[in-house]
Amino acid sequence: MKHLSVTLLPGGAALVAAVVVVSLPELYQPVSEFLGDYPVLLAVLGSPLALVYRRRRALYALLILGVAVWAWSLPGEGEEELARAVAGAVAVLLPLNLLGLGVCRERPPLSGTGLAGLGVLAVQPLAVAYLWHGYHPAVFDLPWAKLLPAGAGGWVDLPDASLLAFAAAFVVLAIRAGLTTDPLDGGVLFAVVGSLWALASGPGAAATLLLNGATGSVLVSLVFASAQWAFIDPLTGLPGRRACEEELARLGGVFTVAMVDVDHFKSINDRFGHAAGDQVLRRVAARLAEVGGSGRAFRWGGEEFVVIFANRGMESSLPFLEAVHRAIAATPFRIRGADRPRRRPKQPVRSAATPSVPVTVSMGVAASGSDAPLAAADAVRAADAAMYRAKNLGRNRICTA
Repeated sequence: MKHLSVTLLPGGAALVAAVVVVSLPELYQPVSEFLGDYPVLLAVLGSPLALVYRRRRALYALLILGVAVWAWSLPGEGEEELARAVAGAVAVLLPLNLLGLGVCRERPPLSGTGLAGLGVLAVQPLAVAYLWHGYHPAVFDLPWAKLLPAGAGGWVDLPDASLLAFAAAFVVLAIRAGLTTDPLDGGVLFAVVGSLWALASGPGAAATLLLNGATGSVLVSLVFASAQWAFIDPLTGLPGRRACEEELARLGGVFTVAMVDVDHFKSINDRFGHAAGDQVLRRVAARLAEVGGSGRAFRWGGEEFVVIFANRGMESSLPFLEAVHRAIAATPFRIRGADRPRRRPKQPVRSAATPSVPVTVSMGVAASGSDAPLAAADAVRAADAAMYRAKNLGRNRICTA
């Protein structure tokens, strides 16, 4: 439930804000006038942020919604035929593109696959413009073909193909949002909801505002996620170095700091590849996250971790560190084979192609006591020196400062 709130709250809040603006005349009038002059402002502001954080799906979503807002505002008074053509094209292409984001893997926007995706998105409005200026009316009648049983979908003036695409996009993105802790997944999900609401309201300022609310769901989620990434290590799920440094800055009086380093990590990477190394880091992080005694584990960087016990001295912290140290060494680690399913099978599968690798850690521990106070930065340096002493003594051991 907690991860769902992290995933859904930012995007949902942005869409709710748009609905509130639509519902309150004193807000609706000035906002709709502003958006009439700058209909794609949110998409323009958000796209550079998506590029900076190398989030292809966020960039795609912002561009898709920006083009939809722009196209929706094209027809003017007396252009009913153009309005119908644009409505049909946007109503079908918008949910289909958002559906694609539900199965799209995250890649840098300017990678080969990222640029290919941008090409696919760019071709769509060009193709619609070509068909319109070439005037092929039969093509623009296709989106309005009846696909649902009589009476179904009559609650909204949208093509049946659009309703089916929106339904598929909602299901796929809801499943994805339920399986991740990425706020962006929630933002794209609420973009689907906001887009359907906007297109169902028909042409006008309300639709433009709601489409911008859908864009805002993606943008707010992206901003929230960027702040989260600064504090949460995306590989292990542990708090990252910045979060650790803030925790250290709050320490005072009695506390214990442990520096943890994965033994022979470079040789694991060299022998089995970086994917195997990532598996090892996730496994170690999962064990460290279970440390007792109110200890908190952080990823410091590379194969190094930090465990902090606030208000607990060396003597009372060591049993918890020894327990997690033993748990890591006692857990057999088997390299994931290329044919191994990503989800753990009910019955374990073993083969010679998936070798078992021993994984151990070396720990250095330093503490500040009431009789011998120590600054947090000094404790980290002392724990780091103790950790290197543990490695020099043969690894797979705990040394105290």
